[in-house]
Amino acid sequence: MSHNRYVSLNDYMDNLSDDHRLVIESLRSIFLEIEWVNESIRRDCLHFKYPNWMRVYINTKSQKYPVLWVSRWAKMIKMYPMLVGMFDEVMKVVGKIILPDVNSIESKWITALADLCTQMPNKLWVL
Repeated sequence: MSHNRYVSLNDYMDNLSDDHRLVIESLRSIFLEIEWVNESIRRDCLHFKYPNWMRVYINTKSQKYPVLWVSRWAKMIKMYPMLVGMFDEVMKVVGKIILPDVNSIESKWITALADLCTQMPNKLWVL
């Protein structure tokens, strides 16, 4: 299995389908509105890193739809159990949200999720 290693954001965006591009641009605008969030490209994912070490990844490689991954989400679910229904899959460390279209960003409360990540304690580790 080979991984694409994008050199820049433009390179990443150029390799997206039109449907994926709309979703990714909407997600980027949400996460980049938050002060101190850093954006980077790693392998085939778009990464957003918060100052408190929370991380959000957008994976589009070999996916029918873009998938939003939230690291350390299992610990957040322990803190806020009512958030479990927000995710399509919750693993030990990562929560996954499948985003088939731009409307799903609003219906899955991604803006609220982005704000909640800013409120988590520093270096929230899964125990």
